[in-house]
Amino acid sequence: EARLQPVDAILCHLALVDLLLLLTRGVPQTMTVFGMRNLLDDTGCKVVIYTYRIARALSVCITCMLSVFQAVTVAPAAGPLLSRLKARLPQLLAPTFAALWFINMAVCIAAPFFSVAPRNGTVPPFTLNLGFCHVDFHDNLSYVLNGVAVSVRDFAFVGAMLGSSGFILLLLHRHRKQVRAVRRSQGSAMETRAARTVLMLVILYA
Repeated sequence: EARLQPVDAILCHLALVDLLLLLTRGVPQTMTVFGMRNLLDDTGCKVVIYTYRIARALSVCITCMLSVFQAVTVAPAAGPLLSRLKARLPQLLAPTFAALWFINMAVCIAAPFFSVAPRNGTVPPFTLNLGFCHVDFHDNLSYVLNGVAVSVRDFAFVGAMLGSSGFILLLLHRHRKQVRAVRRSQGSAMETRAARTVLMLVILYA
């Protein structure tokens, strides 16, 4: 079709945040590994770390969004609520993207305040040493609160992704049983291949 399909829009958004992730973490860390020092000052570290944290969070969230979108798309329309939701999915994409950006920008807001360029000497306790930048949390409470906030967000979205993938596997299993009599000669190769792909991807990601 002439316009971008919803799943393509999700994949494009996922590619964008993964590219940001590579540029803000992969490139600077690779340069540090090869011996380059003093890549960024304090301001540069704040910008790069904040962008990296948002991109990493969005990568998890949008992967979950893709899984949920696929589960809702293939779900049989069991009632008027689900039917309306399926019809409105394309219109919900832009607000969902905006909400995910806003939530993750808010959750990651502490990152710029704790990010500094590496200093000569020993690394203080409660500091994440990324090589090109340090994230210095100053005390144990800040360190633990940051870890809890990030972990709760990640586990919530990965949990939703696992749930939607499990739902897709259940639908494939039911479909296989329904068509077994019709397609006895062909077997259930298509459903089995699809189920294996879903299972492999979700296990590797989780």
